[in-house]
Amino acid sequence: MPSPNAPQASTRKIRRTVYLTTVLLPLALFVWTPIPGRADITVITVPYKSIANVPPFPLNILTDIYEPVGAGPFPAVVMVHGGDWKDGWRGDQAPQATQMAQMGIVVFSVDFRMPCNPSNIKPGVDPNLCSSSGYNYAYPIPTTDIQSAVSWVRSNGYNYKAIKGRTGILGGSSGGNLAMEVGVVGSGATLPDAIVSWSGRGDLTTDPTVGGSARTNYIGCSYKNCATKWKNASPSLSVGPGDPLDPQIMDQTVAWLYQWEA
Repeated sequence: MPSPNAPQASTRKIRRTVYLTTVLLPLALFVWTPIPGRADITVITVPYKSIANVPPFPLNILTDIYEPVGAGPFPAVVMVHGGDWKDGWRGDQAPQATQMAQMGIVVFSVDFRMPCNPSNIKPGVDPNLCSSSGYNYAYPIPTTDIQSAVSWVRSNGYNYKAIKGRTGILGGSSGGNLAMEVGVVGSGATLPDAIVSWSGRGDLTTDPTVGGSARTNYIGCSYKNCATKWKNASPSLSVGPGDPLDPQIMDQTVAWLYQWEA
């Protein structure tokens, strides 16, 4: 527990801290280093969301669960893949997920719907997760799916050795943007206890013409035609006092990185 001299921010706010890349770099290098002798982990795949009225009726959205060795319970994290919001799948971060499980963290690496082209996807991507005729999976659909994953882990993670009722979220690149977005729009069961963005863009409106095609595809329209929507998809522009991305809270709580596990 924090000492009497700990920062005055509430424990709840501490648990909702986002750690930016400059803060997390030493930690990330540590977490992603495997420990010899703890390589035996269990990986299983289950649906975390089933949507009855979406093809292929139902649409089952999957998570790969990386369980550490031992009885637990262990801290949990929802892992969000990158890929310009249109490429990638839950298997892309298998090496990192494996290493984190070796460190004693239950990892839930998730798929989610994306505005991808089902006829032009990389191996591993479920084409049913791509937009199709009558089904547009642009913003905010990816965020809503990941919110469902956070809620599902809170309710079901204990069945996979996770600490009951708690989970963090980690995303890299476009997945980092989505992780932060979940931290801004989430509430109650959909709000992560801790947020890690690895090189995620917080403001999509910065230099919208640089790499803008991927962002235009994700949001569903150009910055010129719908600037407000681009701003809404930029978590660093939606932060208010007390939100998970509040930089004052971040600065005060770096020393309490694992406090949310207790």
